[in-house]
Amino acid sequence: MRFEGVDLDGQRIDKPHEAQPTIAMRHRHCDGPCHMLNPLAANRPDLHYVWRGPAQLAIDHDGRAGTLPLSGFFFRQNRFLRELQLELNGESPFRCSLAETAANELELTYIFPPLTSGDGGGSGSGAKGSHLGLLYRDVTLRLTYRVHPASLEAVLLVTNHWQEEVALDVAWRLSADYATTDEAHFNQRRQIAAVDAEPIENGVCFRYRHPELPFETRVVGSGARWHFERERLSTRLHLTRQQTARLRLDVRAVDYEDPIDSEGACAREGRLIEFQNASWKLYATGETPLIEMTERAGADLAALAMLEGPADEWLTPAAGVPLYQTMWGRDACTTAWQAGIMDGGLMLRDVVARCARLQGTVVDADRDEEPGRIINQAKLDALSRLGDQTFRRYYADVASPFMFIIALGYYYARSGDRSTVERHWDAAKRVLDWARVYGDRDGDGYIEYLTRSAHGPTHQGWKDSENAVVYEDGTHVKPPIAPCEIQGYYYASLQFMAVLAAVQHDLGNARTWWQQAADLKERFNRDFWLEDEGFIAFGLDAGKRQIRALTPTQGSVFPQASSALSTSLDWFEGCSSRTCSVAGAFARFPRTIRPITRWIITWVRSGQSKTAASCSGCADMG
Repeated sequence: MRFEGVDLDGQRIDKPHEAQPTIAMRHRHCDGPCHMLNPLAANRPDLHYVWRGPAQLAIDHDGRAGTLPLSGFFFRQNRFLRELQLELNGESPFRCSLAETAANELELTYIFPPLTSGDGGGSGSGAKGSHLGLLYRDVTLRLTYRVHPASLEAVLLVTNHWQEEVALDVAWRLSADYATTDEAHFNQRRQIAAVDAEPIENGVCFRYRHPELPFETRVVGSGARWHFERERLSTRLHLTRQQTARLRLDVRAVDYEDPIDSEGACAREGRLIEFQNASWKLYATGETPLIEMTERAGADLAALAMLEGPADEWLTPAAGVPLYQTMWGRDACTTAWQAGIMDGGLMLRDVVARCARLQGTVVDADRDEEPGRIINQAKLDALSRLGDQTFRRYYADVASPFMFIIALGYYYARSGDRSTVERHWDAAKRVLDWARVYGDRDGDGYIEYLTRSAHGPTHQGWKDSENAVVYEDGTHVKPPIAPCEIQGYYYASLQFMAVLAAVQHDLGNARTWWQQAADLKERFNRDFWLEDEGFIAFGLDAGKRQIRALTPTQGSVFPQASSALSTSLDWFEGCSSRTCSVAGAFARFPRTIRPITRWIITWVRSGQSKTAASCSGCADMG
């Protein structure tokens, strides 16, 4: 194989494939040099969505909601506006451009009326006459959508360019249905009630008449005199030549169970600004894309903050948008400890606080809740509130409990904040109690999963889809299952707890947990090791037989297997690898892989010297 192309100076190159290709390359479909751009990928390319905390706006290419199943203005995964469509003189303007200017902001430009034929029309009105008494392309519009934690702001600038005077009927087509995100996505309603539309001064108030769902949407226009009639909030404008009118629409989602008022929204947005300002910045003496990359990463990280619950939990990140704008325990913990290098643990502190507050307290089979277990997910949509789903507080996950301890340990390593560790110390110890009493179902020293809920997922490790766990021949493995990565998390958690106990001068528990980690490692190397393959099994089945299927999960526990995994697996199978390196310390060869507390100590000594002395004393306990 050879690489053919041109270098940056335009000189022809013809080298073996080992040579590094330059930016300018010859594409197989090009006759001459083609400059390659970084590839861009778009999730749901037909949908544009912006969000802030629990609120989200999803629109089509033309800036309209109500044309696609998942479009609308959502709050806490409930659709508070189904239709939001701009009209001029009863018609839709022609959209010229759409730009995402921030994670919570979209900007669109329009012309009206658009040309209906070509034939050398040129610029301006194109010498094509008029439509509805308006010269073609005479009116331009700039629309900005800006999402706030419980509201949507739409600012519309309307300009008349050439005519002496124009009269325009400007209207917003509005409706609400309060479908959940899932109901909208699949276009299947499971809860439904009447929606009242009551005209108010310059606006309309939609009220959901469901007896258990006190939802309300208040829409108010400003900049002109508005009135609501027949699903339209409208006004009439008179503009002279070159005159611009500024109109505004404010949409507020009201959830009387836990409302966010204007003051609360401002406080939440202020916290986001503080978070971004406190996060680390990258500086460089020369040009480098790393600056832009890190700044964008920081902005994206801040955008994930859910801004829900008590103020000390606001930075807890959502699992994703547009479908998973809610709390998932292990995802939040993983995101936050990985982000610690940028924010010094600020997000971690909020995540740990939320997980501790939602920690399991009772045995509830329907929710798979057990004392000490950490939340899997917590949803606030209508179906969860009504009990149609068990996901308002659901615990079917065996990774989240240990990720909570790991998150607490990483937070301390990053911040040196002992008070936060002390605040959540009992919660951390309850996780180990859960592991011993409920997680280890048969007393063999390993953590197994088996749902007891009629609604629970079959699998509760990182690979949690219905057909995720199979034997080598493709046969599904039936729980209870002891996954390898969960044992790694358990091992890491025991070592973290030993370190944190030593920090608090509790050397008795520190030695006990350190020894338990060593015992677990010894058992694991005996029972999970595949001698003929040279790496570990995916897990143990109900009969304690090794599950020998090769998956990326093994790489999270045994890094030496990663190279073999990367060359053996099809990485384009449509699924994420779902690997995590925090358990990388759990290994068969102690000389080549250090215990995870060495990571902590190394990390602490390099970046947080004030905690180095506290942690270093644990290094010799094993």
